[in-house]
Amino acid sequence: MFVTLTLSLLLFASLSVERTLAQEPPPVVDVDPTHGGAPDNRVDPTPSSAPPVYVAPTPSPTPPVDPTLSAAPAVAVDPPPSPAPAVLDLTWRPAKHVWFRPGGVIQARYTFNHREELSGEPANTSRFSVARARLILDGGLTDYISFRVRVGVLSNGDARFEQAYADVKLSDQFTLRAGILYLHASIGDAPAPQDMQGIDYTHYGLQTSGGNAAAAGARANFGPVRMQAFFSNGLRTGFSEFAEPLDARLAVTGRVETRLFTGDGFDRFDTESSFRGSDFAVRLGAAAHYQQGRVDGALPGGDLQQYTADVTLEASGFNLIVAGRLLRIAPEDGETTHDPGLWVQTGVFVHERIELWARYDALFSDGKFHSYPSDRNGLRDDYQAIGGGINGYLIPRTNMAKLQADFTYVPDPISSTWAEASDNAAVLFTESKSQWALRAQIVLGY
Repeated sequence: MFVTLTLSLLLFASLSVERTLAQEPPPVVDVDPTHGGAPDNRVDPTPSSAPPVYVAPTPSPTPPVDPTLSAAPAVAVDPPPSPAPAVLDLTWRPAKHVWFRPGGVIQARYTFNHREELSGEPANTSRFSVARARLILDGGLTDYISFRVRVGVLSNGDARFEQAYADVKLSDQFTLRAGILYLHASIGDAPAPQDMQGIDYTHYGLQTSGGNAAAAGARANFGPVRMQAFFSNGLRTGFSEFAEPLDARLAVTGRVETRLFTGDGFDRFDTESSFRGSDFAVRLGAAAHYQQGRVDGALPGGDLQQYTADVTLEASGFNLIVAGRLLRIAPEDGETTHDPGLWVQTGVFVHERIELWARYDALFSDGKFHSYPSDRNGLRDDYQAIGGGINGYLIPRTNMAKLQADFTYVPDPISSTWAEASDNAAVLFTESKSQWALRAQIVLGY
């Protein structure tokens, strides 16, 4: 009941913003900007001494008409896309250089899974869940210090601090960051949940993720190029509270990316979709991660390396994402393994409020027996999935409120692959046969 009431209130607020904007009067347009921005309606104060004399106007010559030419038919022109709606600013400024801005996201989801293989479980399973509920507080204490705190509630009901970090601005190009923060070891997990094109992150994104880790590093921005590098306690080691032990002896993560053919900033790529009216843009990115040891005690005498590269193409109502990875694991005892991965996703707006998308998601194995991790049956099989979906934007050109539905098909069992079973992620545990899933979701975010 509480979740239903919360979703209703947030949806009503989002739609009220759109309705209010639609009722606002159009702005005043200057008729003649050469006169101080005011219409040219001045009268000559010098009267004429002679009475007015009527002069017949000279008719304009009529151009000859070529009788061999017929009138061209009218050409239909698509109306321009609606401008992005203004978002109510909830920023609180108690002092000149002090500000606080709340934010959050909630996802309510229905998932239906079907497996051809039965191992004591039913063939069909379904459930409703609140996949994510997050509260975020951004703030600043001076022009040079800002911070973020994020508290999340997962589908199992656990609430915890997920992020708590501070930024120190050294110049317009350089910023230092430290705390519990997200390591962008790949593009696959970069967007916020409400900004994803699909209902949830791909398994490529989940497995190449840097996760929330205790880290410190620097970020640099030089126009069309930006970079970041961090020292941390290792991939996916900071999801619990701040007291998480720092067991990785050394972990370094770096990413560099550039944007081409556009004057927009990198924030245009924060959402995977590309709304109608967007100009053509390309983003190229690459990341690398090196780590010794793991927080779970595995890989005590070995190391782990991951390299990723990605291309994002955006145009008016169309986007394409292609990303790849190579994971190298060298344990102290056992074989060194090299596992690639691939993610391809595309989407198109068939209407200002309706988007269709499709994707291919794969995590390959080099076929060798993996001594790490030890609970995945040697990780000798490939994981592949194909899927597609539809998004309905309740407010056009924004991810604040949308409805989503998708279908995912996994042709092979996942017990010996990098993919981990999760009904929220539309994949259940299988050892011999295929599976598929249907999901529907409402997303509300600010």
